[in-house]
Parts: sequence; C-alpha cells; structure tokens
Amino acid sequence: MPALLQSTLFIVLGIAAMLWAAEALSRNAEKIAIRFGIPEFIIGVTLVALGTSLPELISSVFAVSSGRPEIVITNVVGSNVTNILLVLGVAAIVAKKLTVSFNILHVDLPIFITATFLFCLSVLDGKVSRFEGFIMVAALIVYILYVVGYRKEHDGSEITKFRTRKKITKWSYIEFALGGVALFFGARLAISSIINVSEMLNINPETVSITAFALGTSLPELFVSVSAAKKGLGDIVVGNVIGSSIFNLFGGIGIPAVWKAIPVSENLLLFLVPITVVTALVYIFTTQEKQITKWEGWILLLFYCFFIGQVVGFFNVLR
Repeated sequence: MPALLQSTLFIVLGIAAMLWAAEALSRNAEKIAIRFGIPEFIIGVTLVALGTSLPELISSVFAVSSGRPEIVITNVVGSNVTNILLVLGVAAIVAKKLTVSFNILHVDLPIFITATFLFCLSVLDGKVSRFEGFIMVAALIVYILYVVGYRKEHDGSEITKFRTRKKITKWSYIEFALGGVALFFGARLAISSIINVSEMLNINPETVSITAFALGTSLPELFVSVSAAKKGLGDIVVGNVIGSSIFNLFGGIGIPAVWKAIPVSENLLLFLVPITVVTALVYIFTTQEKQITKWEGWILLLFYCFFIGQVVGFFNVLR
C-alpha cells in the first residue's frame, strides 16, 4: 500500500477511534456518576460539552508532545469555526428553527466572548505561555463551577428529556477503560499521520489540522446537535456548541500550554485571530433574536465554505 494512502487511512482510523472513545467515555462516565449519586444537572453541564471536546483536547496534548505545538492552535480554532458555522448551520436547517434561551444568551454567551478575548490576547505576543495556560485552565474551572451553580438554581429540563438512562453494569466500567485506551492511541495515530501526510505532500500540517482534522473531531458535536435538533431541543444544540467551544478555548489550548508554551507564528496570528473574532461576531449576531432560522443556517454554511476557501488559499501561499 502506498505510504500516502496508508497515512491517510491512519488519520481516518485515528479520528474514528477518538470519536468512539469520546462517546464511550461520556456515556459510561454518566452512568458511573449517577451510580455515585452525582446530581443530574452537574452531569448535563459537564459531560455533554466535555465529552464532545475530548478529541480536540487529547489531540492537542499529543501535538505538543510530538513537537508540533502549532497544530494545537489551528485544531482548536478550526474546530470552533466548524462548530459554529457548520454544526449550527446544519442543525438549524434540520430543525427549521432553533430557539435560543435566556440562559444561553446571558450566562454562556458572555463566557464565550470572554474566552475568545482571552485567546486573542494570549496569542498577540506570538505564543501562549505556560502562565497563560494556567489562567485558561483556571478560567475553565471557574466556568464549570459557575455554570453548575447556576444550573442548580435554574435546572434545565431539556437536558433531562434529551438524555436516556441505562443501568450500570460491569461492562460499563470495561468500556470506560477501553474508551480511555482508544482515545490515547487514536489521538497519537492521527497526529503522527497528519505530520506524515503533510511532509509527503509538502504542505503545512496546519492546513490538514484546521480543515479535515477539525471537521473530524467536530463530528460528535454534529451528531449530538442533529439528534437534538430533530427532537426540537434548541437549547441542547446551541448549548452543546457554545459549551464545546468554551471547553476548546480554555481546555484545548490551556492544558497543553501548561505543559509547554505554544508558539504562534506571525502569519498564523494574522489569519487565526481575525477568523476567531469574525466567527464569534457571526455567532453573537445570529443568536441575538433568540432564534436561528433555517435561512440563517444556510448562511452559516456559506460562511463555512468561505472559511475553507480562505484556509486553502492562505496556507498555499505559505508553502
């Protein structure tokens, strides 16, 4: 088998392993949490967003350990852009109209804006330092505690309707462990294969990371959102997307940065910061009327296609 085809298949296998692992981990972690008496509102706030963000987080850690920390930034930015433009767009088209609650606009949205601002501020000097990584991780912890505290007083019934319960068994613990192993090796395989493919094609690994890999690791958000959209649960869709985006910015960048400072080249800086800000503004303007219509969903998809075109053009110039 040609080396290029083999490495491409390894990327697909790595992403597939991470997607299965993230689903298995979050599903069985939910059962285990219920078994130990953890309240449902805590499970709903943490496990949905954290579970779908695990592929981005673990792949970012492996990117740093593989000596390609620049992949961290492109992976997270690409994933967030995909979440907001592609995932929300598809979900809005499927649902025909997504309703955005007061809670998301006045609790989650300000935190998302803060996370975006903190990210842009951190990379302006050409790197995300370990100290800035600690700040992001601390912000993630504060976010979780704040939202958990808020949900305790304003428990959302939509999360309860969306999630189904099954009794915990011995297999739940085994599958949870297998999920951890699959996530580890899937991320390792995917990152190393991305580097191999980029070298064979003489392209930047950031190009693969911000497009194909970001799309692959965003599939859990897409599956969860489309499923919720079909059931008319707009809060689950929008909350999943914005929650995952916050986890990505704070955890997907902060945790690897705590381990090792993440450099950001001037060229990447000039491209990624505007993309991040514009995507955040698109999200803010789209949700201000407390709904995302089908036609707005199509507009989001057009923005996503434009984003892909800009990425290809930008990174081709850097070759």
